[in-house]
Amino acid sequence: MPVGSNATLPPVAMVSFWRDDAQKHIPVRTAHLLSKTYPALRWVWVVGDSMDDTEQRLQAVIDAHHDLDITLVRGDTGITAEDPANRVARLGQTANVGLAQVHEADAWVLVHESDLQSPADVVEQLLAAEKPVCGGSVWLSVNGQTVFYDTWGYRKGGELFSNHAPYCTGYDAEQPFEVDSVGSVYLFPAQDVLEGARYDQWAVVGLMRALRERGRSVWCVPAVRIVQPVDLWVSREHAR
Repeated sequence: MPVGSNATLPPVAMVSFWRDDAQKHIPVRTAHLLSKTYPALRWVWVVGDSMDDTEQRLQAVIDAHHDLDITLVRGDTGITAEDPANRVARLGQTANVGLAQVHEADAWVLVHESDLQSPADVVEQLLAAEKPVCGGSVWLSVNGQTVFYDTWGYRKGGELFSNHAPYCTGYDAEQPFEVDSVGSVYLFPAQDVLEGARYDQWAVVGLMRALRERGRSVWCVPAVRIVQPVDLWVSREHAR
């Protein structure tokens, strides 16, 4: 996608989620999110079911950046159970609070999990892929191995990605390839949100299903590398 003046760039709303993160490097993580180079960008931060002062700490960051368009909202669900199904359902409900902040001036939504690291020009790179819905490839380095990280969100042919190569049928390390769903850091049209696309009890998998039902194809863009910092990683079992 050609880059012109700021006035001609499609506006992007970048949505991130937070929960009990007061002791998890909020200054570093917010600085990373705010460092993106795309000029027509605004930020939406959703705090859900947080029991510490994450919200207050995020507000302090916003107060220090009056020149940036940052929206902070609360998205409590009341779901306290930590079993996989309830945890995923909570994520979906919290995420929908973020989607409620998308408005008609937005052209695209970029969901960017708050603990992940992405290139400074991640918006430009995903827009340049020129796909209806797309996400990067997500990696975790642990115990001397680099593995594909988001094996919950990334699916193809009805199967979850695996941590190890070949990751999925038809994985292509060089070119974008079509999948059922992506996760972690992904771009999709704001119009779909304005017309009712939402997360369900399956969180991002449900959103991707809704986007496909609207006729959108979903793509993994392997050249856009997303990193899960190991110090913020917790191994969890996911609902299937």
